[in-house]
Amino acid sequence: LCFLPLTAALTLVLTLIICNNLPNNAKGSELPQISELGTGQAYGMFAAGFILLLPQLLAILFGRLLFLIQSQDHAPRWLLILIHIVPCVSGIFMLIMATVSVDRNQSLHLTGAYGMFGLISAYLFMHTILILYLW
Repeated sequence: LCFLPLTAALTLVLTLIICNNLPNNAKGSELPQISELGTGQAYGMFAAGFILLLPQLLAILFGRLLFLIQSQDHAPRWLLILIHIVPCVSGIFMLIMATVSVDRNQSLHLTGAYGMFGLISAYLFMHTILILYLW
């Protein structure tokens, strides 16, 4: 569990580097957006990288939740569970973003991307409020 954040970061970085170096359908930008990295021939690597990333992130979240439940008496358990359900739901949107090619169905792919990033942002905000409460 200690190495999962490192392996998750490496998985994400390697996925983005590999997809950036494969031919894709991104038009004109030197540093393409994340959705443009998964177009053309890079789509398979993009999908595989994010599918490999999801179980790592879920294991990190589950370990973090168990640690907080065991070590914190001040925060109610239902609140800890509720806060950690949000990024688990973002995993569903991550799978949508990874498996639906932007070349085939752009609106569904973008829904997955915006849902994933929106829920991760909400989780980070709620987690920050929790940390301030516990401090």
